[in-house]
Amino acid sequence: MVLNKKFADLLTCRNQEILPKDNFSRCYTLANIVVMMPVVPEEMSSYWIKPENYSEDELRVSIFEALLDSCDACFAEMSLPVQLPGTVCKGKAQRMVSMYEYVVSRLSASISAISSQDFHVIEKILLKSVFDRSVLCFSIATDVWCFMARWMTADLCYSHVKLFLHWLRNVSWKTDLLKNRMRMLVRRLLPLVAQEHQELLLQEYPPDSVDNLEIWSIVPFHKMIESVRMQVAHTIMQFSNSLLQEWLNQNLSQADLYTRNCGATLADLPSSNSQTYSARHMCI
Repeated sequence: MVLNKKFADLLTCRNQEILPKDNFSRCYTLANIVVMMPVVPEEMSSYWIKPENYSEDELRVSIFEALLDSCDACFAEMSLPVQLPGTVCKGKAQRMVSMYEYVVSRLSASISAISSQDFHVIEKILLKSVFDRSVLCFSIATDVWCFMARWMTADLCYSHVKLFLHWLRNVSWKTDLLKNRMRMLVRRLLPLVAQEHQELLLQEYPPDSVDNLEIWSIVPFHKMIESVRMQVAHTIMQFSNSLLQEWLNQNLSQADLYTRNCGATLADLPSSNSQTYSARHMCI
């Protein structure tokens, strides 16, 4: 059936009406097909992953997008303890997993093995899920992105993090929701960045610059490598103390912005010395 184009059309058609009673079976079917993409012939995998829509045809979407659309329609099954047989691992007994884990594991397995030529399709769909979809799809996309950060190359993970940090710093966001979602994704990805790349972030975004305080405010310091954690903590504590003291003495016009960024950053720093306590106290 996976090699049948009419079957693919049926499952990936954008505008078809689906009865509520069929939502779960459709999602389950898509989850089992998506994991087969790396092993089907290239022509057919492209048909599933990169549909070509012509004016005379009904609009089709990638199987990855169809699966995420289907997940949205299965919120109850994703939220309730619906148990499905999990992936069989060599040397381990098969266990029952939630519908959520079932989808994420198969989606991740498929992405880890697809052609590099199709990877941009995955990135586009995951970004769409981060920004334009429900909380459920945002959660799935974030978990899959974290899997990619662990499974694929360190350079790929770093390039994603650098791009997202660039957006956070330079994009004018339409809503706080979109920006907060990006912040949450970056916060999940940063601890997965390789050690040498974490150190490069210090050069890319010096923590003693006001423009970078918001960037460092989302960093989960307790999960970063010790050398980066201590260097950032020391730099930000010194910089924040001097900045806040200047604010107290001169009543700077942009003090509210600076203070808010300092406070958010200091809140996640280790509190084992008097400098941190002093800076936090001034923020309050």
